[in-house]
Amino acid sequence: MVKLFKKGKKRKIFGLIGIIGGIWFWLALPNPLFDDPVSVVLEDETGQLLGARLAADEQWRFPKMDTVPLSFAQAIITYEDKRFEHHIGVDVRSLLRAIRQNFRANKVISGASTLDMQVMRLARKRKKRTIWQKLVESILAVRLNMRYSKNEILAFYASNAPFGGNIVGLEAASWRYFGKSPKLLSAGEAAVLAVLPNNPSLVRPGKNEKILLRKRNRLLDKMWAQGKIDSISCVLSKEEPLPGKPHRLPSLAPHLLNYVITSGHKNKRPPSRVRTTIDKNLQIRVNQIVDLQLRRLKASEVNNCAVLVLDVETGCAKAYVGNAIHTGGNHGAQVDVIQANRSTGSVLKPLLVGLSLDDGLVTSMSLLQDIPTQYGRYHPENFNRNYAGVLPLKTALIRSLNIPFVRLLRTYGVEKFHHNLWALGLKSLVHPADYYGLTLVLGGAETSPWQVGGAYASLARTLRHFYDQDGAYRLEDIHSARFVLPQGKEASTYTNEAPIMSAGAIWTTFEMMKAVKRPTIEGEWQRFGTGRPIAWKTGTSIGFRDAWAVGMDRDYVVAVWTGNADGEGRAGLTGVRMAAPILFDVFKQLPQGQWFDPPYDELVAQPICAQSGYLPKEGCPVDTIQGLANVVDLPVCRYHVRTNLDAGHRFRVTRDCAKSEDILPVSIFSLKPIEAYYYKLHHPDYQGLPPFRKGCEPSGYNPMQLIYPREPNKIFVPIGLEGEKEKTVFEVAYDYPEEPLYWHLDNQFLGQTRHFHQMGLRPTVGKHVLTVVDKEGHRLVQRFEIVGE
Repeated sequence: MVKLFKKGKKRKIFGLIGIIGGIWFWLALPNPLFDDPVSVVLEDETGQLLGARLAADEQWRFPKMDTVPLSFAQAIITYEDKRFEHHIGVDVRSLLRAIRQNFRANKVISGASTLDMQVMRLARKRKKRTIWQKLVESILAVRLNMRYSKNEILAFYASNAPFGGNIVGLEAASWRYFGKSPKLLSAGEAAVLAVLPNNPSLVRPGKNEKILLRKRNRLLDKMWAQGKIDSISCVLSKEEPLPGKPHRLPSLAPHLLNYVITSGHKNKRPPSRVRTTIDKNLQIRVNQIVDLQLRRLKASEVNNCAVLVLDVETGCAKAYVGNAIHTGGNHGAQVDVIQANRSTGSVLKPLLVGLSLDDGLVTSMSLLQDIPTQYGRYHPENFNRNYAGVLPLKTALIRSLNIPFVRLLRTYGVEKFHHNLWALGLKSLVHPADYYGLTLVLGGAETSPWQVGGAYASLARTLRHFYDQDGAYRLEDIHSARFVLPQGKEASTYTNEAPIMSAGAIWTTFEMMKAVKRPTIEGEWQRFGTGRPIAWKTGTSIGFRDAWAVGMDRDYVVAVWTGNADGEGRAGLTGVRMAAPILFDVFKQLPQGQWFDPPYDELVAQPICAQSGYLPKEGCPVDTIQGLANVVDLPVCRYHVRTNLDAGHRFRVTRDCAKSEDILPVSIFSLKPIEAYYYKLHHPDYQGLPPFRKGCEPSGYNPMQLIYPREPNKIFVPIGLEGEKEKTVFEVAYDYPEEPLYWHLDNQFLGQTRHFHQMGLRPTVGKHVLTVVDKEGHRLVQRFEIVGE
């Protein structure tokens, strides 16, 4: 009875041990199998390497490979484990052979480790190689085979085997030793790498190369003997030289790689292998363009340049040059300008144009005022410091004049413009609209080439798809730029309402931006172009700190920034001079694109006044342009005035002072006096309204208008080069320029003017009253204040 009890107890103990052992066996594999830090690897759209960073432990360890190239698989299996594909983790035949050899030699000369066992040794961090550890590795190798396929096990080995120095894994070794992807390894190169993990501290390129050569050639002979390579390949592979000193890894998009890393840390998802949308060949060519153009830029002490190329269809980056990496010195080459917020200059003006077209404020030919302008203490100036009086919207956009767009923004609304810019992806506009004010359209806000390029790509995509989708809008077409493709199929929400800007307004704006001739800083006109239609716009920030160019066709958007990363300005740093040549050089590298198809559903034949560009009224010469079908309330022309002339067509008259038979009703293109003053400087043939015949002036008529100063009337006195206070020049527009005007300041007579009615004064600080009188007694009174220097 006691014996039976003891026997039953032993069975229970052995059973318990078996259960525990079974549980251990089932749970023994680490999960994950390898948790070592890996390098961040950046790939292009086809999987080609763009760059990589060391892992956190200072090792070149690429993320796990999905598949092992055949050349290396054959070499490593031949060298390490010829029955790898047939055993279950332990090669019993090799194990018995190793025991016999070690017993005869009275020392360990053969380990009989399979690749499966080596994977477990690597996963367990190479613990001391004892018989016990070998037994544990053997058991774990069997368990490994129960969980993973042979291809997966081989991938674990190839991804984690040591290859000498701080190089871990086949992929890192292939790039470091041969400068190529492991997929492109020859049989000889694969053989070199296959013999390294066996003892990488003893044999590797640059160390004990005679031994390495002998090992490689012996392996090649084995592979030929086993029929894995033919005799010719064997001979030729033996002739291949051994690799020398490790190659530098490619560094084609270092700023994008840094952005990927920092973005991953912000999102608490550190990246490993990132397949981007970059086109490697295009990236190389754009890098070359930047390096070549850098010589030209440096001649003007401009040290930094960034270029972004986006695919319109997807919004994805095809080239990303965050900075000129060869700028040298302490010039901020590490700054990723693509993601840096910089003053926009004039690159947002086309967006205001399109939005204003949609609101029915203007047409492409509508006249805008270009006169001295002041709103509060804000006094915008044109880049050339001149005024046109009035000019068409299209011309104002091509010449990138500031004053017309400030006045247009005031009409459109700063808050509405700010809202639409945000909706287009300019998320750097973190302040409310009134923080930026009217400067919003002139560079008063900062944003990045990434956001600017994304905004224009959204508009180009909207226009492109409107035609493709038979006149419907897809809401998802408005999105920021990307450098990876979105996962899964994107939703498509269609509507008849334009999400931000109508296709008609976009097309009309882009058509205006196609002009190939643009003014330079010297006022000359320079011709740009690539033989393909491109809508483009340049921008220059205040102080010559930022020079922009952005261009697009149906397929691509290119954004260029040049300047100094530290914000230091340089004379001559303008978008036309510095950035535009780079823009067109990049477009020359792109496949020949097409121009946008007109959005016929949103375009109508729009009659306009041929001189003002607004809705014609009686007396207007009529022209027809392509207008927007959604605009129903276009402003009526205010420039054509119905009036009566005398028989000689020299003076205006009224029915109160002239006979009916001496009155000729006419419609005359007429500008306000201040508009006419500057307009005539560029259009000497402008006539305008004739003056009233003496004695025919209507009640309240004043033939004078003050050009400067204008309300509000606080004046800051400029200081000259010698430190003296400069004169403040007062100007008056007068219907009878040949007649004299008499000037008074604070009731003190100053003098008279004739023909050119200007008076230079140096008033003291404080409030003053300027009075100008003509000989007919008409008076012009203007109060102003000199507030300082």
